[in-house]
Amino acid sequence: MKKQLLFAEDDRVLSKIYRKIFKDEFDVITFNNGEEALEWLRKGNSPDLIITDINMPRTNGWMLLSYVKGSYDYHKIPVLMLTGLTTTNIYSKAINLGASDFLEKPFFPKDLKVKVKTLVSPFMA
Repeated sequence: MKKQLLFAEDDRVLSKIYRKIFKDEFDVITFNNGEEALEWLRKGNSPDLIITDINMPRTNGWMLLSYVKGSYDYHKIPVLMLTGLTTTNIYSKAINLGASDFLEKPFFPKDLKVKVKTLVSPFMA
């Protein structure tokens, strides 16, 4: 059985790219915002990794991260934060709030793959 990745990304083109990059190795679930991702989690679904953009409509990546890390059921799921924001405080904030890792957009697909594989299983990288 493939491990499951949950992407919360409001850019539909990037969502398609993520599915294409990972479809052979993982089950890829994508949502257009954090609110949709939260609804899916609240139904009892538990992915192996959550990858979320920070800036999204309705429920942003910070709120999604806060929910996951504050939840008894989900706090152990690694969260990879993605953003086009380029301030030094963003990385520190993400890590301090419990993110497992951080990647600044734009990025090379191979860099994302390495981070994902490392977070899902240190033995896959």
